Parts: sequence; C-alpha cells; structure tokens
Amino acid sequence: MENAITYNWLSLTSFSYITESENKVRKAMLNLLPENLREETTFDRRVMHGQYNDRILKLELRFTKKKIINQIVDYFQSKISSSDKKGLTYNFKDQWEEENRIWHLRINKQQAYLEEIKLDSGGDIIKWSLKFTIYDTGEKDTEAVTRGFLEEEGLFLSDK
Repeated sequence: MENAITYNWLSLTSFSYITESENKVRKAMLNLLPENLREETTFDRRVMHGQYNDRILKLELRFTKKKIINQIVDYFQSKISSSDKKGLTYNFKDQWEEENRIWHLRINKQQAYLEEIKLDSGGDIIKWSLKFTIYDTGEKDTEAVTRGFLEEEGLFLSDK
C-alpha cells in the first residue's frame, strides 16, 4: 500500500532588525510567493526586544490551505537552482524534524529581496517551515516517505 502524504501548513518567518527596513523584509518574504498571492497575504507582526533593548520585529506568513501551499511549493520548485536542489537532496536529514514532521529551510533574505531563491546557512535568512501529514500505512520511516514525496514534487534531484 502506498503512503499518503500531504502538506499540513507552511510558515515563512523572518526578523526585521532596527537597522533594516521592515518594508524591505516584507518584500523579500513576499518574493517567495507566486505573484497572484502577494497582494492578499497578511503578515503576523510581533514586536520583540533584543539584548540591548533594541527593537526587533518578527514577521510571519502562515498558510494552511493545501491549494495555496501547492502553488507556493510549485513556485519555489521552479525558482530554485539545480545546485540548491542538489543541496536539498543531500542535506534533507539535517533539515528534517522527524518528531513533528517539519522540513526547515533557510533562504537568503537579501537574495529573496532581489527576487532570487537561494538557500543559506547564515543568519540573515527567511525560515521556511513546511509541516507534513503522513497517514499511517504501517511505514515507520517518515523521512524516506517524505523524501520520496519531495522527489515526486520536483524539489529533489532524482537518484534514477
């Protein structure tokens, strides 16, 4: 029996520090979405304070409708370079949160502002968290199930 897997939710999170323009950070985050979704998207905005009481804004976009998540994933898949797809393929284990079935990626915020999707390991990033629902079919290795699904979706390079 084939495993059933779907997207549960997608979250994009970033921070706007006192030295950054909040509007530019918002634009960078919106650039990760297909153009038809950018206008109707609402940010969750939280004011926080850093170690020296400096203002930090936490900005989050959260999507729960599968149709919209599919559009965003398709857009992401079409914009990401083959070298970054290779990185996703080989680094999946480090990005996969097994217990909660969430795939975490770090996307370069500056490149996103310039309308390019580039993975990054630094600190100036937009965090992409994609939660999966995996229906119980007896398969215990959710990492392998998810990896196969992401390959079918075109986000991974095929081993074939």
